[in-house]
Amino acid sequence: MVCSSHFLERIRELGSTASEISLELNDAVRALGDLHLKHRQLTEKHHEERYLNARSKAEQKRLKEELASAAAELEESKHKLAVLKAQGDTTHGTPILFPTLGNKSLPQDNVRDKQKELQDLGASHKEFTGLISQRLAEIRRLHEERIEILNKLATFQNILTDLKSISSSKAFQFLKDQLQKSQAELDHCRTLLEKLQVNKDKLIWQEREINVKVDLSGIPHRVSLNCESTLAVLDQNLRKVVDEKNMLALKLEESSREPGRNQVISEFKALVSSLPGEMGAMQTELSKYKDDASELHSLRAEVRSISDILARNEHAINESLCISTRAGSEVRDLRSRVCELRQTNCELKLFVEMYKRESTDSRDVLESKDREYCEWARAHSLKSSLDDSRLEQRVKAAIEAEATSQQRLASGEAQIAELRGKMESARRDIGSLSELLKSKHEEGEAYLSEIESIGQAYEDIQTQNQQLLQQIIERDDHNTKVILWTHLLFFVCADVSLFSTLV
Repeated sequence: MVCSSHFLERIRELGSTASEISLELNDAVRALGDLHLKHRQLTEKHHEERYLNARSKAEQKRLKEELASAAAELEESKHKLAVLKAQGDTTHGTPILFPTLGNKSLPQDNVRDKQKELQDLGASHKEFTGLISQRLAEIRRLHEERIEILNKLATFQNILTDLKSISSSKAFQFLKDQLQKSQAELDHCRTLLEKLQVNKDKLIWQEREINVKVDLSGIPHRVSLNCESTLAVLDQNLRKVVDEKNMLALKLEESSREPGRNQVISEFKALVSSLPGEMGAMQTELSKYKDDASELHSLRAEVRSISDILARNEHAINESLCISTRAGSEVRDLRSRVCELRQTNCELKLFVEMYKRESTDSRDVLESKDREYCEWARAHSLKSSLDDSRLEQRVKAAIEAEATSQQRLASGEAQIAELRGKMESARRDIGSLSELLKSKHEEGEAYLSEIESIGQAYEDIQTQNQQLLQQIIERDDHNTKVILWTHLLFFVCADVSLFSTLV
């Protein structure tokens, strides 16, 4: 008991320390989770800004191409205008930008065609100038947006440098070391707690076995005490019966000397001779009853032991189920954390490489670098897919381990079912034995009633014998009196005869 109390105190202390360490670990994990969430948000913002920057670059490139095409068309239109102007100067000697419709030296159709061409060229020139102004406004807006995005990227770079400085700081490293130490201490405490739990279960089982053994050892002692008490009572009754038998035998011997009593004495002897046989039958029945009672107690003890074993197995199976569920949840949490950390690591590597390359590259090489970034991102996505496949293999291994644990649980449940069947059979045996015990009780009560009836008959016979003895004594007294009177009369007659002779 002292050892068990010491183990319980040790378990409580370990539980308190484990709870404190778990609280500290939860706080540290929450802080790391907050940092990770902030880092994730920053990475998402950086991805969005990078996407917007790439989009703006693509839009700017498209606008540049459209501007170049518009400029080429404008140059062509200017060239055409210059050609037409040169033709007009050679033919008319007047500028072609402001033609005179009243010139009648040329044919009327040629003049109209040239006027239409000039009008079309002017309209197209106006359209091209409007488009060029719009494109220039869009280019300016995109340039301003690009400047804003670059400013945001600079702020993000500063934040990332701050995060790197925080992660490389002494306080962060100290917290990380403390977290690792606390994790190791927690694992050690868990192992100690599991060992103490196993020792506690062993001690509880040993204590139960000792209690069962004590109960089993006390049962035959109690049965022996009951048997001894019943045997003492029966011995006393037998002694009384033997004494009464001896007294009756003496009385019968005394009464057998007198004539006319042989029939009563023979009946009484037959009754007395039948008593030992009945007492022997009663003793055999009592011994059978004692054997049945001892078997019943042993079966009850076996049922208790089987029920204790069943309860212990159920408790062990429940504990194994809890441990398996906890292990599964921990494995899932670790997998999710590993995936998140891998994603963040890949993102950070991408950012670092991107910043390194953006700081060294010029504007002319940005397009090729963007393509390289895309290809690099694809390669990293392929690597992440490979990591996912490896994780899937690990998950399959974990699923197989879980299947083996399920098989073990199924085997344990089958054992529990077998023990339950044994327990039910034992209960059935107990029921049948209890019915036998009830029948034996009824038979014992019947035998007791018969014994009581025999005792009552014996008492009646004793009263009859006493009455007969009283009658015999009265007859003896009467006979003695008659004999005395006859002797007296004889003596009186003799005296009278003597007196008469003398007279």
